[in-house]
Amino acid sequence: TSADVEVIGLARADGSIFSQYYFNGFVFQPWQKLFHHAAQPNITIIGGVGSGKTMGSGISAATWCAMVEHFHFMNVAPTSWQSSLMYDAILQWAETGLYASKFVTRIARKPYPIIELYNGSTMRFMTAQDDISRLRGWEGDWMHGDEFGFIDTLRMTCAIMRTRLRGKTP
Repeated sequence: TSADVEVIGLARADGSIFSQYYFNGFVFQPWQKLFHHAAQPNITIIGGVGSGKTMGSGISAATWCAMVEHFHFMNVAPTSWQSSLMYDAILQWAETGLYASKFVTRIARKPYPIIELYNGSTMRFMTAQDDISRLRGWEGDWMHGDEFGFIDTLRMTCAIMRTRLRGKTP
């Protein structure tokens, strides 16, 4: 619609415009907005429990997936349960707002959580606990490492993750 075109156009400068419209009033905290619009390729967030690290990253990823065709995002965490927290949070906001009905074409929990969008974009939610090398077949635009302080093989995990990024940027 003309409203969608206007919102998406304005959202390139302010991600909260998109999230408020499509995610039932979700507004990025000031630091989340800086994260969402950051130009640097590697970002580390250190925050306390409940500070919005997972939610802000998830809504940011969902926003870029909707606005950029064939944008591929992967959330990786020490356990599949931890990774699915972001999946559940995104779906909760998406289903109470317009996002799910406007953009989402498929949602699945098995064999791993995935959200597919009308424009060919995808969001996958995986574990790095067993062996990060099984992610070698995936190529994408953004990988998010959740709770990476609990990964024993952090150096190897990050090295493999970086080789999977193809460089498409919003």
